[in-house]
Amino acid sequence: MLKTTAFVPALITALLFFLLSCQKESSFERELTSRFSFNGGTASCTGATVSGTYTASTPVTAENKVTLNVVVDSVGPYAVYSDTINGLSFSGTGVFTGTGAQTITLFATGTPGVSGIYNFTPVADGCTFSVTVNANSGGSGGTAAYSFTGGTSSCTDAVVSGTFTAGTATSSANTVTLKIMVNTVGTYDISTNTVNGIKFSGSGSFASTGAQTVILTASGTPSAPGSAAFTPGSNGCTFNVAVNSPGGGPTGGSGNYLRCKIDGVLSNFNTSLVGYYVVPPSAGIPYSISIRGKKSDVAGSPIELSVSASNPTAPTTGTYNNMTFSSGTTDRGCQVSWSPTGFPNPFWGSSALNANTFTVNVSAVSTSGATGTFAGTIYETNGIGPGVKQVTEGEFKITF
Repeated sequence: MLKTTAFVPALITALLFFLLSCQKESSFERELTSRFSFNGGTASCTGATVSGTYTASTPVTAENKVTLNVVVDSVGPYAVYSDTINGLSFSGTGVFTGTGAQTITLFATGTPGVSGIYNFTPVADGCTFSVTVNANSGGSGGTAAYSFTGGTSSCTDAVVSGTFTAGTATSSANTVTLKIMVNTVGTYDISTNTVNGIKFSGSGSFASTGAQTVILTASGTPSAPGSAAFTPGSNGCTFNVAVNSPGGGPTGGSGNYLRCKIDGVLSNFNTSLVGYYVVPPSAGIPYSISIRGKKSDVAGSPIELSVSASNPTAPTTGTYNNMTFSSGTTDRGCQVSWSPTGFPNPFWGSSALNANTFTVNVSAVSTSGATGTFAGTIYETNGIGPGVKQVTEGEFKITF
């Protein structure tokens, strides 16, 4: 009996020690083998330092990070990561070689969605730190907070109005309408960079939040024909303006354009720009639209780009994927060719061998004109040769 009585307290003591040890392990073990705790417990992270600028619709860089204070109980490797909030997350890995007070750095990844203040927690029971995301206003002044639809890429559905002619001063008819998302009401004052002698600007106020549009008016006199890219403010989207020659060409008519990036290099194909709407002469032949122009960034360049889309019936808006050898005669599809020595030598084109590698999106089409975008991979000799190039940010507007 004496042995049993003495054994029970000893057993209870051992069990309590085991449970307390497990509890501590659960509270402080993060990943892998090290054990540590965050300064601040499960409240605000004590002494947290958030670095870098966070702007809506702008991808983060290596400068976007947070440094946190921790107390290390046992050495070893660690891996810490947060949930994804508003398009952002933070993570970091390393090895603790000593115990006691130390710091860890977590790097941000992703692209913030909208402006505001967002709280992040590294692991479920960690402390909390806050990140402020600035509005991607791209503007020059004012009290409103807003972002351009399209982020820092091409402005979504930008509408350029008026005729731009080299040597002729712009007027109130020369404008661009841009889509924006207003986060905070207030005043705005927006201006673009100056390119080819002209710039766009506008001011006013937003009385409500949500999706809206702004109209910027051009000023100045374009000095030369061609296409130029404009950006409202320092963080806005980008829209392009085609400037005609004094004789009315050769940019394909007022406001028309054909442009894209090939392996990241922007090229405009507005010289001798033409478009066709083809009605089939008989059944079994598809309808088609096509746009073709020569590189206008360099005078006299023979480089040419051609974009076409075909449909069994009258062309409609929507997506057209590249046609291949398995496509039917009247199947809906697209073809793209890039000729470095000029038409009719399309050394590079959308592949007839690889399906779904190029896309043309027609946003508007009629018998009088069409607009749209395009992107994908073009292949040397239409897929026979070994070379490939990436076409991005392609867009067109044409009058047939």
